[in-house]
Amino acid sequence: KNLITVGMRGERDSKILGEDATMKDNIDLLKKTITDQKKILAENGLGDAPKVLALYKEVEDYYYGDATAEGLQTWDGISDCTLLLSDDNFANLRTVPSPELKDREAGWGIYYHFDYHGDPISYEWVNSTPITKAWEQLTSAYEYGIRKVWICNVGDIRPVELPLNYFMDLAYDFETWSKPNKTAEYLNAWVSEQFPEFSSDLASRTAKLINDYTRFNGDRRPEATHPSTFSLTCGNEAVTELRRADELKNFADSLYAEIPSSARDKFYGLAYFPAAASANLRRMMILEGIYESVASYKVTLANDLVREIKSCIDTDIELVRRYNEEMSGGKWKFMMSSKHVNFQHWNDEDSVYPSPCEIAIA
Repeated sequence: KNLITVGMRGERDSKILGEDATMKDNIDLLKKTITDQKKILAENGLGDAPKVLALYKEVEDYYYGDATAEGLQTWDGISDCTLLLSDDNFANLRTVPSPELKDREAGWGIYYHFDYHGDPISYEWVNSTPITKAWEQLTSAYEYGIRKVWICNVGDIRPVELPLNYFMDLAYDFETWSKPNKTAEYLNAWVSEQFPEFSSDLASRTAKLINDYTRFNGDRRPEATHPSTFSLTCGNEAVTELRRADELKNFADSLYAEIPSSARDKFYGLAYFPAAASANLRRMMILEGIYESVASYKVTLANDLVREIKSCIDTDIELVRRYNEEMSGGKWKFMMSSKHVNFQHWNDEDSVYPSPCEIAIA
């Protein structure tokens, strides 16, 4: 029921002792820190309490060491600590235990992200990790011996209810949900649980909408979608993605029209909003990319695109407003207020809507 975290991290994910310190300096300080922490625990009757050391970001370097310094991996001071590995912050395993360390007594854990605030780019808006990806990565982790501790980062729970539920159910009943090709069955069961008033057909199509939008975002996370992301010249990529976005938005609209009034709020939050808003954002970015490529030619199409882009901006604002202010009587106000448009940095600084200008046509 309880884990005691040992170790220490550098301020703002930096080296513990600053840029002038050597790898050995940092490793030695970390060893002293852990030794002192374990002494304090022992003095308070917690010497045998379960302990975990998170090998996250810069701490991972200290675990492995380098040519100048031996890392923590050979130090017996952490033999009674579960070692918490991490994904790459984007739901991909960075590493798994080597065969000779797979069965270490204190075991291994995984720290897995469904939401991330950090470099190279954050994603904190709507769910953008398909459960099929989570299945692939987490079952791989389990097979390689990462079984002692599973921890996931969800940021705000509301936007990622589905992957959080899946993560917990997979961990609780691994035997059932680890089997190949069970994610579709899981998603259908999850939708039926959330919407017991739906017919089997409506539930099935709702599951399809959720699956479609998570795969859509899994291909390119919303915050990382820019006007230049999809090529206008290679393989008709931008047009293909534009058509895909329109199909997703149209599917969401048609399904929403069938939802009984008693279920519209929860359907809006769990299925319609993330699908429609994600599709609209991608459409906005692709149209802005087309506009930037044709505006200099002073063609009529450029002004048509300006109107389309502004319509996308209005749609985004309205979707967010409905989520925050109308859905469930404003119960989830501000939950969808995260910036999500065309991130220029790792965070939302300088994230703004496109601002195309109409041009004079000769």
